[in-house]
Amino acid sequence: KRLECDQHGFICVGPTLQSVNIPNVFAAGDICHNVAHPRPKAGVFAVRAGPPLYANLCRYLHSQPLEEWVPQSEFLGLIGTGDGWAVASKGGLGVEGAHLWQLKDHIDRQWMAGYQNLPSMEDMLRSGSGGSGEREQSLAASMGADTIALLSKAQMRCGGCGSKVGQQVLTRALKQVQSFVRCNRPEVLSAGDDAAVIRPPPPPYLLVQSIDYFRSFVSDPFLFGQIAANHALSDLYAMNGEAVSALALCVLPFGPENKVEQTLIHILAGALCQLGRENCALVGGHTSEGAELAMG
Repeated sequence: KRLECDQHGFICVGPTLQSVNIPNVFAAGDICHNVAHPRPKAGVFAVRAGPPLYANLCRYLHSQPLEEWVPQSEFLGLIGTGDGWAVASKGGLGVEGAHLWQLKDHIDRQWMAGYQNLPSMEDMLRSGSGGSGEREQSLAASMGADTIALLSKAQMRCGGCGSKVGQQVLTRALKQVQSFVRCNRPEVLSAGDDAAVIRPPPPPYLLVQSIDYFRSFVSDPFLFGQIAANHALSDLYAMNGEAVSALALCVLPFGPENKVEQTLIHILAGALCQLGRENCALVGGHTSEGAELAMG
């Protein structure tokens, strides 16, 4: 059964944020069209829809009646122009000025502080904050003191931005593997985190590109890094090509920060050793967390 959508492809939901034709599907924010209360696509409606969406999901799971939510009809829009100036609009009114930029900057910084100045995970587990209270306290108690102590030292994980490994972990790991960098190709004009600038080969030579990726089948991440790099290189050699540069994609298993860092160091060191033997430069890549170790 297909979800009913409007003419623009947005999921049609009723005032309870429930799909109009599939009752176990709920939607909020920019992906949906509220049939009862149409609103423009704006972040304020997505944010305000969070609590009623959560509440109705809980009610649905407990077979309780759902409650309607009526979003506000007007909202304040603040757009910075990039030169210390901002434009504000609400309803049919609009104003501009430097003082509005100061207001926008203050609002944005307050918003970001809410995601930066977080309570410790240990306090959250013990107090049950962020949930129903007694249920979270019971869950925390069942984990045991050792687990709580481990979690209290862990960074809160985010699935955004490609589920990237934390910047500090990545920076420390890259610093540790610098000694394994054994080539300096003149074709590499600039190397970055996610992309690089490579000089194309002169005529009559052609550029050969390849991609390879698979999950680990050995317990040693260093050895797996070597195998993954060698496997990727073999595709180029099958085309009678010469390896010049490589981008690495690493998926690391969820775990304590120090464990993730050590795994990343070993897998990159193994890949760099193999690439170095073939005079191939590792010029960037992407790291993320997942269910199991994988590399490409």
